[in-house]
Amino acid sequence: MAMEMRAYRPLAIGRRGAVAANHPLAAQAGLLALRAGGNAVDAAVATAITLGVVEPMMSGLGGDGFYQVYEQASGRAVVFNGTGPAPAAASPERYAHAIPRTGPLSVSVPGTLAALDQMHKSFGRLPWRDLFQEAIAFARDGFGATRSYCHFAEEYRATLLADPTSTAIFLGNGAPPPLGAPIVQTDLARTLEEIAADGAGTFYRGRLARRLAAGLEAAGSLVSAADLGAFEAEQQEPIGIDYRGHTVLEAPPNSTGFVLLEELMILEHFDLTRLGLLSADAVHVMV
Repeated sequence: MAMEMRAYRPLAIGRRGAVAANHPLAAQAGLLALRAGGNAVDAAVATAITLGVVEPMMSGLGGDGFYQVYEQASGRAVVFNGTGPAPAAASPERYAHAIPRTGPLSVSVPGTLAALDQMHKSFGRLPWRDLFQEAIAFARDGFGATRSYCHFAEEYRATLLADPTSTAIFLGNGAPPPLGAPIVQTDLARTLEEIAADGAGTFYRGRLARRLAAGLEAAGSLVSAADLGAFEAEQQEPIGIDYRGHTVLEAPPNSTGFVLLEELMILEHFDLTRLGLLSADAVHVMV
């Protein structure tokens, strides 16, 4: 007898929009953007910037990102590729013993902010500065450490302890903070205020970029002011497949979006084989 599985998550229903994120405060920031009259792009920017505050182990201004927008009115889909290259000073000889997973030499040119900025300029409705307010508040006033935060703080404790600033911000007395303890990031709040007021350009070519480059150099990173100034996010056409009567679009390489498309095609062909509508040899060749 089949047993019914009970789901403890509440059913979320919305008539005019929905926001999903790994952290409820980030989803809340996106929802507030929608309620203020913003569109999906405004909500995505607010959500992404807030994730960089409340989910520092997964997101942040120093990372990369792909953002795909579908405009229903025109039927146009576009991908904003915010993946930064290796610094110009990187060479095979310097990394002859592999690229480290952590530390200053693992850093590439940060691209996510440039992609968010380009996406907002192309499709956004609300003022750029308005989309930063929730993130600034959580950085300045703090957010409560979640179970997930505490787990990752413990998993990467040695990495955090290697840097005094990271230790002071993300660990309490050298150990993961208790559940609900406030995580305050005052310097990040000031950085976000500057980006909100001056635009994303300051992160790559302005006053903030100069301070960022100096800090990276002092930390031993190879990313320079010239690397930051040369970076531009890229607009790309998505790649796609037809899957069970629907068009599924994904970001092209260097994204790994093609993996999902391959999996869907394998799944569809597997189902057709079970129904006798396609030979097993065809599935084998495709795999």
